[in-house]
Amino acid sequence: MQSEITAYRFPSQAYTAAPAAYASAPTATGMIPSISDKLTTALNGIQLASNLAADPTVDPTVDPTVKPFSISPVWQVASAISSTLCIYHGYKRNKSVGWAIWWGLMGGIAPVIAPVIAVAQGFGKERQK
Repeated sequence: MQSEITAYRFPSQAYTAAPAAYASAPTATGMIPSISDKLTTALNGIQLASNLAADPTVDPTVDPTVKPFSISPVWQVASAISSTLCIYHGYKRNKSVGWAIWWGLMGGIAPVIAPVIAVAQGFGKERQK
């Protein structure tokens, strides 16, 4: 009966053939593993390594179940529109390129909040001193 080895994955490690306890597990014939059991374990480990090496698209350091960070296209469009409107408001309100840049950054980071603040201040109206 041939045992099946599963690839174990831990965040700090790449793939390993099996836990360390597997190599020294008691066999059906007794407490000490025979040479054939050790050879089978070694060959299974080599087979697992060759399977990983045979597929160069597999990156053993990346967890395939975790999706990379992405931003929704709707949110990207909202950020671009908000940033543009806030740049206009920041420049018209303060007559300053620095404030226009600041408002543009805030409009891109917080596309819902920044335009609401701009409207509350009087969109594009000069600051009252």
